[in-house]
Amino acid sequence: METTMSYAEAKKCFEKNLSMLVEGNEGPQVWNVYSGLFHLAEAIEIDMRRMEKRIEELSARLDNNVEEE
Repeated sequence: METTMSYAEAKKCFEKNLSMLVEGNEGPQVWNVYSGLFHLAEAIEIDMRRMEKRIEELSARLDNNVEEE
C-alpha cells in the first residue's frame, strides 16, 4: 500500500480543510495551521523542483566531463 502523498495531494487536502473553515469561527489558530501547512507544502514543492533541476544540470556536467577524458 502506497503511503507517500504527493505535493499536489497534500495541498489539495489542506486547501479542502481551509475551504471548510469560515475564518475566525474555528479560531485563528486552526485557520493559521491549515493555511501554513498549505503554503509550506507549496514551498517544499517549489524547492524540490529547483533541486531536481540543479541535480540534472550537475549530472549533465559530470557526464560531459567524463566524455572529455
